[in-house]
Amino acid sequence: MTFKPENWKVEFKPEKIETLAPGELKQVEALITPYNEALVGDYSVAVEIQGEKSSKLLNFGRLLKPRLRGSGLALGLLS
Repeated sequence: MTFKPENWKVEFKPEKIETLAPGELKQVEALITPYNEALVGDYSVAVEIQGEKSSKLLNFGRLLKPRLRGSGLALGLLS
């Protein structure tokens, strides 16, 4: 994890990929849980993917807005 807002939780499933052949694709799920007292607004999460010979930085924009019904927050992905 390169960057996440304070008190947010980020989990990856699987946590690590041991090997990846050239041209091979594997899916990784990122579970991003905002802090329960986070204010409405725009947030970002940055993830760096590192390999033996290369790396890539991915930035994900997050929009946190109030739900229309009930209590709590809705989280939308703006990548």
